[in-house]
Amino acid sequence: MNSRIAFQRLEAGDLFEIERQESQLLWLGQKGDISQEAAEILADQPCAWTAWYAGRIVACFGISEIFPNVQGLAWALLSSEIGVLHLELTRFMQREVRECGLIRLELLARANDRVEDRAVLGEELCRPASRDELAALAMKYATPECRWAKLLGFTPAHVLRRFGAASETYMLFERFPPLGEEDF
Repeated sequence: MNSRIAFQRLEAGDLFEIERQESQLLWLGQKGDISQEAAEILADQPCAWTAWYAGRIVACFGISEIFPNVQGLAWALLSSEIGVLHLELTRFMQREVRECGLIRLELLARANDRVEDRAVLGEELCRPASRDELAALAMKYATPECRWAKLLGFTPAHVLRRFGAASETYMLFERFPPLGEEDF
């Protein structure tokens, strides 16, 4: 069986065609539907890709440049058919993240609500947790989304407790390119 994914520039219609994983039907506690206008904006970004396998879309992903050429937010929609293709997709995305040229790159990932659980915090720390301790605890109980963010080269930055419409726990990840001598 050929496990090669074909990567093509994202077209706005791809975002309506992908059959998203169950975990991606809601985003920040709201229905994760996208408007035609938003789909066109995402497709026009410098980094916007669709991954095809066996004639079906298995992923749509990219980087939305919040401040052009400076700062962006990485995003991905995955189909339940990604399975064994996940490694190939991850390697492609790692390269895109490394080569995007942005000074700051962010990613939001659903985190484990156990981070919010006072019993766990008391058990782990016996006192209120600092920001860094919460990030470490979130990675100890990492969700698949958080583990994938780390694989893509992102660093946990902050736990966003009770975030979004459903008051869930999310993790803000960030990535900065290595500084060159010209930056000093």
